[in-house]
Amino acid sequence: MKLTKKDGLLTLYDNGMKMPFDLEAPDPFLYRFNGKYYLYFTTPDSRISCYVSDDMLHFEPCSNKVTDVGYCYDYRSDPNHPKTGDCPYAPEVIYHDGSFYMVASPDGNGHYFFRAEKPEGPFTCISENLERRIDGSFFIDSDGKKYLFTSGEESIRVYEINDDFTSCKGGKGTEGGKTSLLTCRLSGWNEGPYMLKRYGRYYLTYCGAHFLSRDYRVDYATERCDTFDPAYLERKATILVSTNDDYYGLGHSCTVLGPDLDSYFMVYHNMEEGPRYYNLARISFDDDRMALNGMRRHGIPFVGRAHTTNGLEQMLDKDDMYLLAEHGDTYSVEFNNIGYGEMILSRNSEKTLVLNFKGDSISLVMQCGKDYQTIQEYPLDHLYRKDVVHSFLFQFRQGRFALCFDHRELGLGQVELGEGAVGYRKDHTFHEILSSSISAVALGSSDRLYPADTIHYAKDYEEESSLCEKAGTGFLHVSPMDDVIYNIFVPDDQEEDIILTIPASSFHREVGMRIDENEFHPFTLPSFQTDKEVRTKVLTLPMKKGVHAIHFKGDFSFSAFEHRKHQNGTDLSVSLDEHADLDPFHCRNVESLEDTGLVSHEEKVVSLLTKQVYTDVKVETDMVFVHAKETGGAGLLLSVTDDCIPFKEDADGSEHATSFRGFFIGFDMGRICIKKVDYNFLETIASEEYPIVPGKSYHLAAYQENNELRLCVNDVEVIKGVFQNGNLNGKVGLYAQNCKACFTSFSVHSQH
Repeated sequence: MKLTKKDGLLTLYDNGMKMPFDLEAPDPFLYRFNGKYYLYFTTPDSRISCYVSDDMLHFEPCSNKVTDVGYCYDYRSDPNHPKTGDCPYAPEVIYHDGSFYMVASPDGNGHYFFRAEKPEGPFTCISENLERRIDGSFFIDSDGKKYLFTSGEESIRVYEINDDFTSCKGGKGTEGGKTSLLTCRLSGWNEGPYMLKRYGRYYLTYCGAHFLSRDYRVDYATERCDTFDPAYLERKATILVSTNDDYYGLGHSCTVLGPDLDSYFMVYHNMEEGPRYYNLARISFDDDRMALNGMRRHGIPFVGRAHTTNGLEQMLDKDDMYLLAEHGDTYSVEFNNIGYGEMILSRNSEKTLVLNFKGDSISLVMQCGKDYQTIQEYPLDHLYRKDVVHSFLFQFRQGRFALCFDHRELGLGQVELGEGAVGYRKDHTFHEILSSSISAVALGSSDRLYPADTIHYAKDYEEESSLCEKAGTGFLHVSPMDDVIYNIFVPDDQEEDIILTIPASSFHREVGMRIDENEFHPFTLPSFQTDKEVRTKVLTLPMKKGVHAIHFKGDFSFSAFEHRKHQNGTDLSVSLDEHADLDPFHCRNVESLEDTGLVSHEEKVVSLLTKQVYTDVKVETDMVFVHAKETGGAGLLLSVTDDCIPFKEDADGSEHATSFRGFFIGFDMGRICIKKVDYNFLETIASEEYPIVPGKSYHLAAYQENNELRLCVNDVEVIKGVFQNGNLNGKVGLYAQNCKACFTSFSVHSQH
């Protein structure tokens, strides 16, 4: 067969997936092995659940003929079962040289390791209590070193573990071989670490704060070095969060290769009034940046599936080889087999590229007639068994390749290949050929193929686009002669905001875009008083539900393109007395209004937020600042999203001051300031000294016009600032903490 790229692109799925029998799947962990996906999750009845899927979307309970169907471990059948609890929290699995190893934390009381011969079990416990808090996660690096990531109050922690998976190594680094990743923390409690190595870069995801809080979320950190060194990990951003009434509590994630052999998906759970269910979101990568598509509930585009065979009987018998498929200049192929031998990665009339597995090494060899050239040799950390399954993933795109062995990345390189065929020689030496898969995407090319429902990085333009120039790290330069095309998916008929991340050199450029083959829409890129790149809204256009091709033209550079539903609420004005109607608002610690207005409490966070979302807005209030603690402040909120009242047992406390994302603008400890709030992370955009007179009345008017924020006090502009990256719309409202202040009015005017 000849590979095609367009198969199955409009398959849609819904998140919040239930297992058979409506079973929930808290703390989901998905592992790919031999062409199938095995799902493990926290199970509250002395057992560990295990389900299997061909496509990541439809699951059936596993059977190992020892434990009950749908379970891979049962305390009752294991004489060496953990003694510290009978509910194994957050089980995770890894395969290594013939054995499947599982880590779990019974009732959150330390960690135990388990082993099985098959992914469906039955597992048996092989270690004593390793302690080290909860949520253990395995990682094997390119050099064969094995690590255990754990979590707790201080931060995510990492330990090197011994080759037999029974204990952690000690005597290196801090006490017990521990390294604390102090930059990788969300709050007073951290959970669910997972490490991915992709094309030489390490991506660590982790979550917090409390799984019962609506703002349970996932952050990520990255580093790039030859071998893993936790000292270089750096927190980048929050990648997954939603506090919407119908979709919240998103967290405890892992990352897994998709069925197209190129896409990666984040697997996580959501919460629905108690139960937690299985979810997927496709990850986009751009060097040290990660972003998610499909982070919503319904009608999400999925990816195509690789062509897969089982055994040699389903391959084409041709000349002296068993042919899996023919390939072009971009493809990914995965072989699963037992034994040592050669796999044909590419064959044409001129040359043959062979992957040779010898047990203690893997080599790429190019054969031209009787000439043999070793392209790359990969020594392995030990002699791997000949009688068990091993997996090989080879990805090739336009002269570059990546090679993985048993799910760990061995390395990157370059090789010249034309079109060819993939398969096995008829005289192969393997004991058994298992699953073999091939697809027409590789090394991130799937980002150009599949329609994005949220974000495309600039590099992800359609292959049919006119060639553009890379303009610095992450940026793409579009010339007037280019036609840069991006495929997007719009879930409903709606107006869409078009958002670009542009450098200062592109400010105020005349550019334009076209949807499909429709009319051209010219627009001027915004201009700001900054020399830094800015993520900004450039256009709002009506779009129909479905897949669209977005064409950009002009003379400018950008690094990311986003599209989101346009929202702009109606004007409102409220006198905050005892007769005020609070139904249009989300209130925090506002039980009632006094005849003098809304009065804040020194010991509580007080906020009043609109339920409507606004884009470009003027927000006003009249207030009296009575007195405050040293850390006190009061003012206005703009562009607030993902707000919630934290769960009462959250490590940060239910009165955690900044449980939202957005902007605070107002009085703060004797100053006027504009702050970007991202839960535990605060960034001061602008700040000026401004002595406050207790008992004096102040009229505050805050303005947001795209990325520009400014504040007038008593009709005099006192501060303004530009933010590079933040919410461009959201709820608006009032806010006070650690102070006594009285708000007497509140009004919102949409700036159309």
